[in-house]
Order: sequence, then structure tokens, then C-alpha cells
Amino acid sequence: MKLAVRVFFVFVLVLLAGATWAKWYKGIIHIHSTRSDGGETEETLIRVAQKLDCDYMIFCDHYDKLYKDKKLVQKDKKDPVIGKTLDLADILGIGRAKDKELVFMRGAEISSKFEGVGVHLLALGEMPYDQAIWDLQFKEGSQDAILKRIRELGLVAVVAHPSLFKDLSLEMFKGNPTRYTFDHKSAQNLDGMEFFNVPNQYYEHNLMHFRSLTSKGQRLLATSGCDYHNASDYEAKDRLTRFTYVWSDGPLTKESLIEALKSGRTVAARNGVKPEDNFCPWPEFSTSNSQYDISLKVRFEQKLKKPTKIQVYRNGQLIGESEQLIPAGQTTYQYNWVDENILPGKYFYFIEIPNLLITSSFCFERVVPQPVDSPNNSNKAGVYFKEIVVKVGNFPAGYSRRGFLGAGFRYDQYDVAPNRQTTFSTRDYLEIYFVFGQNIVKNQPDNSSIFHRVVFRKIGQKESIYDSNLQVTPEGFWRTAWTAINTLPLDKGKYEAIIYDNNGKLLKRTQIEIK
Repeated sequence: MKLAVRVFFVFVLVLLAGATWAKWYKGIIHIHSTRSDGGETEETLIRVAQKLDCDYMIFCDHYDKLYKDKKLVQKDKKDPVIGKTLDLADILGIGRAKDKELVFMRGAEISSKFEGVGVHLLALGEMPYDQAIWDLQFKEGSQDAILKRIRELGLVAVVAHPSLFKDLSLEMFKGNPTRYTFDHKSAQNLDGMEFFNVPNQYYEHNLMHFRSLTSKGQRLLATSGCDYHNASDYEAKDRLTRFTYVWSDGPLTKESLIEALKSGRTVAARNGVKPEDNFCPWPEFSTSNSQYDISLKVRFEQKLKKPTKIQVYRNGQLIGESEQLIPAGQTTYQYNWVDENILPGKYFYFIEIPNLLITSSFCFERVVPQPVDSPNNSNKAGVYFKEIVVKVGNFPAGYSRRGFLGAGFRYDQYDVAPNRQTTFSTRDYLEIYFVFGQNIVKNQPDNSSIFHRVVFRKIGQKESIYDSNLQVTPEGFWRTAWTAINTLPLDKGKYEAIIYDNNGKLLKRTQIEIK
């Protein structure tokens, strides 16, 4: 008995520990140390990261300055962490608890060129010396080759500040016409894109690259570009508000961090905005045979000063109806939106609060079995479309359609024989039946579903009275044998009821007239 109690207690502890570990982890990606052109040592920057309550940091010093004679440059020999992996055994007091590690890795920022303009690419992970990348540096058109090699090394390939045009009218930029770009047509091996590492006026240009690639079916992670170099930078304070949140189901380690990045479980944010969910609201890839529910809870460190939009993009296009306005004064907001009536296919989404937060793109695929056109077809679900039947409403008084069927009426007992009547009165309450049969009534081989699009509209009008996806499953015989659209009395005119299969093929069209 005692052993059973102990086992149960351990089991509960494991569950609680798992619930604690599975969360969003806050970190800094793309920061420079004295190994290249940064003003602070790695040790100092790690202490800063700890003060900012970060869980991880990925250095991205310039690759051409990181190595000399194929060996890692040790710029500051007094720095006790140079050449070693940092944890609490190396620097006491960095962690928030004695058993807490700050996960940190040395990635790199690698230079390429596109049309004579610099392109900067980030290798996220532990970047070794690599002769192939060393030889590709600064070469025109080497972007995708470098991205490909980064991935071959097991690292994550991200483009830095893809739209950085420094305003030469500003005093600080005079004599320093720095400009960076990105060739989005040569990005087959790109894993992700950096945000917020450009002046605000170029955010939309940055977003354009992201939208363009997702519209082509490329799944991208989003990172928040810190790009801190030194305290004299006029953007230094803002740079240290740019965090990338990664979701890990277990304790954060180097391995789980890279896995989270590769899976695209990230949210890029700035200025005190962060994801608040205690679960990742979207998986790397999901499928369903119906609508897609999208949600994200966000928190603001300070109350919003003005109403702010939150919205969703699908395949690179902004979905107008997804836009919601977060009221001023809020510190949290729960975003929920359902994408309805999408046709079968694969879709790439991302959520955006303009210039404050952007999620990695996440993929949803609407999948349905192929429809069956005749009883002889060997569809596993055993369901096939039969006919459209229009009837004058005749349900008993006091019964809803659901209640009527619930009273024990089944398809094989209920009269849905073809009704040849095509002319009705404006006083009639019509029922338009889309009737389905089943090849196999008993011992269904699976629970596959079939989707059809059903439409009812007045001929000559663009807007439909009814237009929706209809799910037909073999779960319950009466439930799946037929469905109906119940209409209010209609105005005079001609109407049509139409049903399409999941590929958009017209199966049946029936016209009626109201006089």
C-alpha cells in the first residue's frame, strides 16, 4: 500500500513538473560581443540577459571576425567564460535559482551580397568553423548557398534586418550609408526572418518579405532582432526590449531550444508585449475536416495607451474579418477567431500586432475524403450523394427538426421521396433536403467524413441565402442520411439549390420558383 502511494505521489510530481516546464521561454537572439564588433564581453551580456529575466541568449557575432586561422578568436582573455560553456558553475549568481541554467549558444552573422548590397544571415545554434561558409562570405549571389550550408550543419537559418535602409538625413548616419537587403526569390533554404531590427518606417517592407514567402507555401519562424552592439547606440534601450519567445514542452536546453526554433514555435515581440498562454495555441502542423480555430493570449507590461489592432494573415493575405481592436488601457487580451468556410487545402497563417508582435507562420490543412458519386463507389465511409428534395415544411407543431428526429424517426422511416413540385407560394416554409445514402449501413469500416459545399440562392443575385460546408459522417445512420436547409417564406422569383463535392465539382442543381 505504501509503495502504491509513493508511486502515485511520484506520478503526480512528474505531471506537475511537466506542467511547469511546458511554457514560453524568453530570450535574446542576435547580439554582438567583443568577439567581433560589440562593446561588451559575453560575460557582461549574459549578466544583462539575467537581469532582463531571460531564459536563453544566442550570440551572433560577425563570422569573418569570429575565427582566425580556423580557431575561435579570444578577444578578451580576462573573460572567464571564453572558450567554455556557461552555466552556474562558471559564473555564480547568474541564474535565478541554484539549479537554473541560462542557455546560451554562439551562433554567427554571415555576410552575402545581392545586387551589390549586403545581406546578413544568422546561423542559430553552436556555429563551428566551416570552410564552405568561410569561402562563400561576401560573394554576390551566395545567399541561398549559405542558407543551405547552415541547415546542413544542423543549425537554423534566419535572415537579419532584410529591409534596413538608414536615413542618411540623420546626423548619426552621415558618412555611413549602411544598407542591407534580402533576395526573397532565392530563399528556398530559409528557416526564418528577423523582425523589429529596422526603423519603424521600414517595418511594412520587412513584413512584405514574410508575406511573400508564406504566400508561396514556405513556413517561416519569426525572431525579434536585438542586434545590440554597445551602450552608445541610440537604439540600445529599445534593442533590449526585443525578445523571442520559444515554446518548449520540457525544460529548456540547447537541444530543445533548437528544436523549438526548427519547429517554428516562436513569437517575436518588443516593448513589453509577450504571449501569455500556458500552452502553445497552435501546433507545428494541424489537420481538420472543418473550420480552424485560432487563438492567442497576449500581455502588455504597461497599459495600452491607444487602441491597437491584432489580426491574422492567411497565405500572405490579411484577412479583414480577423481584425480585432484591443481597447486602450488593457494589460491582457485574449484573441479568438475562427476561419470558417475554407476549402480543402493547405494554409499558412500568422498573427500580428503591427510593429509589436508577430508569430511564426503555422500550417493548417483542411482534409476530407474524396466524395462518392454513386452507390457502387468503394468509398470507405460508405456515403454517397443521392438527390436534392424540396418540400413544404410539415414538422409537427412544437417540434424542432432535431427534436422531431430525436423522437425516434429515422431516415428509413421518414418520407424524403423525390418531390417533383418546383413551384411554391410566398407563404410556404420550405425545406431543401440534400439527401445522402450509405453503401454499408452496418459495420462501417471507419469514421471518415465527407464534405460538400451546399448553396441556396436567388438566381441573379451575388449573395447567397445559405452557403456553407456540409459534413457527412457515418457515425449515426439518421444523422448522416440527409440534411436540410430550412428557409423563411421567400420573395417571388426563381431560386436554386446547388451541391458541390469537396473539389468544387457540381453534383446537382435544382431550381424552384416562388409565385
